[in-house]
Amino acid sequence: MLRAWLGRVDRSVWISGSGHLVVILWVLFGDVLFSPPPPPEPEVMSVDTLTEAEFAALEAASGGQESTEEPQDSAPPASVRPPERPEPPAAEPPPEQVAEQTPPPEPAPEPEVEPQPEEVPVAETAQPEPVPEPVAPPAEQEQPVAVIPSSVVPRPRPAQRVAPTPEDAPEEDVPEAEQVQERVAEEAPPEAPVVEQEQEATAPPEATTEVVTEATETQEAPQLAPTASKRPRSRPARPDPVAKPAEQPKPSQTATAQSPSQSQSDRAATDAALAEALGEATETPAPKPANQNSAPGRGLAANGPPMSSGEKDALRVAVERCWNVGSLSTEAQRAIVTVHVTIGADKKPVATSIELASSTASDAATRQAFEAARRAILRCGSQGFPLPDEKYETWRELELIFDKGRVGL
Repeated sequence: MLRAWLGRVDRSVWISGSGHLVVILWVLFGDVLFSPPPPPEPEVMSVDTLTEAEFAALEAASGGQESTEEPQDSAPPASVRPPERPEPPAAEPPPEQVAEQTPPPEPAPEPEVEPQPEEVPVAETAQPEPVPEPVAPPAEQEQPVAVIPSSVVPRPRPAQRVAPTPEDAPEEDVPEAEQVQERVAEEAPPEAPVVEQEQEATAPPEATTEVVTEATETQEAPQLAPTASKRPRSRPARPDPVAKPAEQPKPSQTATAQSPSQSQSDRAATDAALAEALGEATETPAPKPANQNSAPGRGLAANGPPMSSGEKDALRVAVERCWNVGSLSTEAQRAIVTVHVTIGADKKPVATSIELASSTASDAATRQAFEAARRAILRCGSQGFPLPDEKYETWRELELIFDKGRVGL
């Protein structure tokens, strides 16, 4: 049976089994058959410990021995000497010459030279340096700054007078005149008792080289930096004390008699000017009081055929579009204001004809509401109102009622 079983076993099974058997045997007996060599034993050296004192003594002893020992190779021993050569016998001098030769006299000792004292340099007396005179600081000069040329034509300042040479407006409120005249203060010489009247300063009226209107096509020049900065003003010097003037002699009786008459004439001129100013103020027309009835003959159907409802609505919408009451007070918004206006043949309102007919509010609220209504009429009527040409006699005189955001006719 074993042979039959072995015959049925595949060859690959034999190969796998033999490989596993070899591995098992290697694990079991590998360390015994193929053991590594033992590692070498480490070398051990004996070391002694020394204190600092012992180490210092050991170094001192080793240093002394090295200094006492001399190198034997550098120099030969002193006992060994080279053999001396025999010297030739010296020739004996004749006796005559020996007697004649005498020892030379000893040189006389040279006198000692006393050292001379060193010359001490005399210190020069320091002269005082001249004090430089104070130099005044250089005056600051205005340095012009280059300005970029521009082709933009600046718009001239509007003025009521046109002249060949433009004139700036005077800084002070002085009367206008053709010739410039400086102010002359009233000075009375001590000798003459005549009193001179103070002469006011005058300036030429403001003028420009052309008439500036809204239709003038000019461009605003760009705001450039100034060409030069002005030097700051220095602090004004304190005025010297003025001596008291000597007492003037009393004027004569004629001068005393003239001074009251001149003062009376000046007072009369002042009163006349004041009365004239008050008269002009009273002649100016005052706004009509509230709740005042309009003048007769004013209205839509006063002198012509009546306007249709569509024409009225077109006029009402045109005025309401420009009527702004947002900036008014609460009382002014609630006020009912009736305004009379005259319309020209070009369908534009006449600005000087706008008048207040009636109002239901106080004076301040009425003034605000009337100004808002006047602005609405002028703004929307600048291009002309949508009115029929054949009914000019009807809408030439209009009364507009501004009532809480609504305009009525």
